[in-house]
Amino acid sequence: MFSAFTSVRFFQKSLFTTLGFVVLSLPSLAHANQPAIDLELTKDWKIWLRGPDCDSLKPQVAAFALWKLKSGEAAASPAPSCACQGTHCKVEVTQALPAFTKKVLGIFPENDGPNCWNTALVSAGILPHLRGTEADEFKYWMSSPLCTELKAGEKPEAGDVMAIRSSYGSTEEHAFIYGTEELSFSKKTFEAAEPYRMLSTDEIYGRPFNVKRECRALGRTDCETQVHAFRCINMKQYLSDKALNARVSSLSALVESIEAKLEIDLFTSAENYQSGISALAKKHAGSIEESLILPALQAQDLLLLKGLLLRTQSIMSAMRELR
Repeated sequence: MFSAFTSVRFFQKSLFTTLGFVVLSLPSLAHANQPAIDLELTKDWKIWLRGPDCDSLKPQVAAFALWKLKSGEAAASPAPSCACQGTHCKVEVTQALPAFTKKVLGIFPENDGPNCWNTALVSAGILPHLRGTEADEFKYWMSSPLCTELKAGEKPEAGDVMAIRSSYGSTEEHAFIYGTEELSFSKKTFEAAEPYRMLSTDEIYGRPFNVKRECRALGRTDCETQVHAFRCINMKQYLSDKALNARVSSLSALVESIEAKLEIDLFTSAENYQSGISALAKKHAGSIEESLILPALQAQDLLLLKGLLLRTQSIMSAMRELR
């Protein structure tokens, strides 16, 4: 999935020549009287969590470990250790983060398109490739058997998918992966100038969404702009004990191959665009619609077919923007 990122790494290397490091997060302002907690990518490609003392970093490291386990990966061994110099402390978390997050952290697309909803779905293991995802596609998967919405009074955990919704919960505005009250993971906009990064959770709730502090609690149906949280299993886990219709499996592989090509387009320069992606997506969308009326389809077949149809629609939308 990440072969297209080589040029971005060279771009980041040029930044290192000047700066020696790249800050991968906006600072957390949860404790205004303390130095910020943030992430830093150093010249040797190590990722460091920085903060005022080791005690303030422990919850972040524990959250990363939980997030990695929920991603189906083994926790880092040995556990990261904290070191301090003066009033600043840091922990190397290169191996503590989930593989997907570690690979894309600090990456800039070459083109507009990849957005928050796609980032959340790929991070959760529901989608395989980076691209633009339409709001309807995101909402579909959050409402699917792969995801369970947390109830009022429940607290999100690291790795949970968070959705900011306006119009009293009816309109999708933004999505991110919850880390802690201090730091969470997102691509804030669809623009190429916006990288994948850890952000202050307060910053995510801030502009342009302006979620009131009291409305960040789950289940606040009285708020015009609301926060919803989802605990999801990945697609591999969902399908582990289920058999797919052969045609559904074939269509899924075809759509995934298109998404892989689109990802390359989005992360390489314009002269390398691959032709025919939109036409292929449109063609397969027709085949998917025809397949929805096949006899003897199981629940998992219908779930995937409807998801594939939404995926092709997002692909066609992305190609219109790209061209």
